[in-house]
Amino acid sequence: MSTVKGIVGGIIGGIIASIPWILLAVYLNIIVAYLAFLIGLGVNYGYRLLGGKVNKALPFIVAIVSVAIIIIVTAAVIPLFQLWKDGFGFDLYYLNILYRNSQFVNEVLMNTGIGVVFTFLGIYGLLKNISHETKVNAFAGNMNEETVIDIDVNEE
Repeated sequence: MSTVKGIVGGIIGGIIASIPWILLAVYLNIIVAYLAFLIGLGVNYGYRLLGGKVNKALPFIVAIVSVAIIIIVTAAVIPLFQLWKDGFGFDLYYLNILYRNSQFVNEVLMNTGIGVVFTFLGIYGLLKNISHETKVNAFAGNMNEETVIDIDVNEE
């Protein structure tokens, strides 16, 4: 159950962390791809905040949820906010019309790809640290009071 709560927390954290990216895209008409790494950090933070279990699956959860959020944000959220800003409201009808334009589709695909690349570049260290942390936790979990480490200091 803690993994499910953690995933929900990760989704919430990732959505909150995507807000700066959305605001820059909508109000300044720029995609600042390097901000996409914030999404991965938000996913990790939200996962842990809601008590998600830190295990070997965590790096994969962070990566998958981050990519899913990037796809949703670039494919739907940003275009819908831009339509709203331009006076069309949050209307899926107009979003559908946008997707009939091949230039728009190409731009969304490019922004999504760049966002995914920058997310992985930005969270590579985080994923590496999580992997290390889970290995340390697994090792520590195998230790108990009866575990004895015999070190021979007189070994020649």
